[in-house]
Amino acid sequence: MKLQERLGGIQRKKYRTVKFNDHDLEVYLPTRSEMKELMDKLKKPPQELIDAEYQQLITSLWEFCSPEDDGIEVVGDDVKVQGVSMRTTARYKAITKMREIAMISLVGFKEGDDLFALSYEDISETLSEVEITELVKSIESVVNPDYEQTKKN
Repeated sequence: MKLQERLGGIQRKKYRTVKFNDHDLEVYLPTRSEMKELMDKLKKPPQELIDAEYQQLITSLWEFCSPEDDGIEVVGDDVKVQGVSMRTTARYKAITKMREIAMISLVGFKEGDDLFALSYEDISETLSEVEITELVKSIESVVNPDYEQTKKN
């Protein structure tokens, strides 16, 4: 017997509305398996994105510092600033960008759409950093209501 039959034909709610900038936005509620697949993708950002983030970090770093400065160490193809790897930092920045893209993509999402169809450039041309953060937080609270509790631990 399928779960649908046990539930008496109750259909799962696929969308929930969130308020953002005085608008009601319809957010797709992924199933647990869809959410797991999404999280698995976020763990492995594309190398091109990591490399782009790394280049941006290094370019900014060299504007203010030089390899001879205290706390800066060039190790192979990486630069460490006070022991922190810029490659690792770039990876975390890439994961954050991908998470933001995926969460914002859930707005108006239809089953079968690509969660990474939007580009970060499109999002950042439309919304400010504050708005992106606010919108992602609203979406996460709807998609994963326990997120705040998990984040605290």
